[in-house]
Amino acid sequence: MSTLEDFCRDSRKALSHSPVALDYLRGRGVTDEDIELFQLGYAGKEQSWVPSHSITIPVLDYFGRVVSVSANLLDGAEPKYY
Repeated sequence: MSTLEDFCRDSRKALSHSPVALDYLRGRGVTDEDIELFQLGYAGKEQSWVPSHSITIPVLDYFGRVVSVSANLLDGAEPKYY
C-alpha cells in the first residue's frame, strides 16, 4: 500500500471522528453514501503535508489507486496551491 493510500485511509477514519467536518459536509448536502463513494476524509491540524483542518478528496487513477489528494479548507482561509 502506498503512502497516499495510507493517508487516505487514515483521513477517512479521522472524518468519522470529526463532528465539525461531518457537519460541514452534511450542511452542503453530502450524504454518508457520497462520503463512502468519493472516499472523502478529514485532515486535522496535525497533518503537515496537506492543508490542515480540511476535507480530503483522493484522486484515483483508472485502476482505483490513489495518485494525488485534493483538499478543501474548512476554516475559510485562502486556498493554498502545491
